[in-house]
Amino acid sequence: MLDVARTKKLVEQCWADEIIPTLVEYIKIPNKSPSFDPDWVAHGYMDEAAGLFERWAWAKLPSLTGATLKVARLPGRTPVIVIDVPGEGEDKVLLYGHLDTAGNGRMDRGLRPVDPASGRRQAQWPRRGR
Repeated sequence: MLDVARTKKLVEQCWADEIIPTLVEYIKIPNKSPSFDPDWVAHGYMDEAAGLFERWAWAKLPSLTGATLKVARLPGRTPVIVIDVPGEGEDKVLLYGHLDTAGNGRMDRGLRPVDPASGRRQAQWPRRGR
């Protein structure tokens, strides 16, 4: 049976120790969608972002039996990180995310798009659906 308290502690520790610091480094990369940065290949930010998450994922793969990772690259297209983690059932799950932003837009509270905010500051931001 799943030990909920133990699992919650493990997830919270992983977020605090590994995920949040990685996301902070990611936010600092001024990576924009090719629609907002026509010279995205020359700037290299997309490759920097992909490399950051690729390194993070490679560090996790040894604990996932049979897991594989590859970065698919096609000329003129942004990279795609493909991770396959075999499961025990027949069902499939696909998770998708992207490594770029959709431009700078309007920033509140004097932040630039590449400035990570502290958790205290984020807690003050209005949340959708509340």
